[in-house]
Amino acid sequence: MNSLNNFKFFSNANTIAESNVLSNPNRGSQLVLEVSGTATSFTLEVKGKVDAENTTYTNLAIINASDYSTSSTITSNGIYIIGVDGIGGIKLNLTSISGGNVTSFGKLGE
Repeated sequence: MNSLNNFKFFSNANTIAESNVLSNPNRGSQLVLEVSGTATSFTLEVKGKVDAENTTYTNLAIINASDYSTSSTITSNGIYIIGVDGIGGIKLNLTSISGGNVTSFGKLGE
């Protein structure tokens, strides 16, 4: 994978939050996301949008790199792959968390 951008969505987040937006002007095709931390439970959504003028983000499909299962949320530490071909903006929503913190770091590539 040719890396286009590195981006830290959350660093030791311990409350419900929305990350900053990772812009994808070069239209990278894949986001590899590493999730780590001490939280006993959490839920992360990966959201994207195509139109720069649109403010509505839509949930993206997530592939767990360890077993290739797919889901619409992340609920455990690990490495995940998200197809972002044609997606102009990407953000994460931490919709629930308890018992610790979560860090999420992504590499956008083609």
